[in-house]
Amino acid sequence: MDLAGIINIGDNVVISGRVSILTHADCNRSAFLSRLYPGRRGCVNIEDGAWLGFGTIVLPGVTIGKETVVAAGSVVAEDIEPRSLYAGTPAKKIKDLFEGDLIEDL
Repeated sequence: MDLAGIINIGDNVVISGRVSILTHADCNRSAFLSRLYPGRRGCVNIEDGAWLGFGTIVLPGVTIGKETVVAAGSVVAEDIEPRSLYAGTPAKKIKDLFEGDLIEDL
């Protein structure tokens, strides 16, 4: 966690090992690179019951919805919906999650 901005973490959130939560993405760069890749800042919100798998990276300004699972090694670059499974780089929705789903089904 870089703590340059606010990180809101809800109740019963699981943050696995080597998860990175970033609230800013900027550094000293040339004027040319700064125009191509402007800095990004923003609060991160992780809602109740979310589960961030091992090695997940959460970028600035993102909200992770309630009771969502983010698969190991994913990069969350945009807001993600509640009660869903996301995976990949960047993280994409794989499926909705429902009562009675078994972890083996994920």
